[in-house]
Amino acid sequence: MNVADGKAELVITLFQRSNFSREWKLAGPVPADLQSYVSFAGGVGKNTHNADAAKLLIKFITSPAAAPILKAKALEPR
Repeated sequence: MNVADGKAELVITLFQRSNFSREWKLAGPVPADLQSYVSFAGGVGKNTHNADAAKLLIKFITSPAAAPILKAKALEPR
């Protein structure tokens, strides 16, 4: 990474990527009025080998029970 090796003074990246470096410290998120979000979508392919498990995973990660886990990984569930 350019910041860690001194080639850059600033990096703006997806927030969850900050967990991959112990060589620099996160200053914080972009202020809310400047923030933009990346949305994710989930689906189950018609030829999947375990559609029930895939549906359960999607149901779980979109449930309130998953919110603390997602927040711990710097994701903001909606």
